[in-house]
Amino acid sequence: MERRTIVRVVGAFALSTLGACNASYAPPIRATHYGMPGRLSSGQGEVAIAAAGPHNRGSASVALPVARRLTVEGTYDGAENFHIGSLGLRGTIPLGGPWSLDLEGGLGAGVGGERCGNNTDVTVTCAAGQADGLGVFDRFAYGAYLGAGVGLRPWRYVGFFARARTQVSAATGAPVTGWGSAVAGVEFRAGPVRPYLAGGAFVMTNSAHTESNGIVELGLSLPFTVWR
Repeated sequence: MERRTIVRVVGAFALSTLGACNASYAPPIRATHYGMPGRLSSGQGEVAIAAAGPHNRGSASVALPVARRLTVEGTYDGAENFHIGSLGLRGTIPLGGPWSLDLEGGLGAGVGGERCGNNTDVTVTCAAGQADGLGVFDRFAYGAYLGAGVGLRPWRYVGFFARARTQVSAATGAPVTGWGSAVAGVEFRAGPVRPYLAGGAFVMTNSAHTESNGIVELGLSLPFTVWR
């Protein structure tokens, strides 16, 4: 009985490893999040960078004000298996006192994703069907995202925030994929920059796989004044 149990455990581990190596998904449009809502004053833009794990994800963005509490954001998000550019809007709503809320949304496109782990052997099959031999740069990817954040700044130089985002994406040969994530963190005012640290979790789901994992994220913003 003990030997059968060991065999079952080893077999289950092997199947799970095989599934992980033969993943099929369309990539996220936004790979990282954002820090404190309302960190920009009226007429300000910003340059921001962020890095997150797992999967060594990162982003770089530029935001410009288009109205008193509205900015337009151009962002590059990337990792080993995707490279996406997006354009979106972020609107900030003061909630009174130290509280603030922002809403975000946008569209993006680029390359990336996987089918059967991007196996070059087209005879290989996986949960999504048969491998197509395409690589990361052979897959056109596109999608949309929506998100919201709430922030509390009890002190001038420290603020706390929570964020949630939902995304849907498609890519050549990959199943349409939904992404959901939520993080909470702390942001500081350190001279001219705004560093933040956040943690949370994400879930990815499509017709072939469902996966969830934790998130650790570090970001930095440099605001600048466009008009006063």
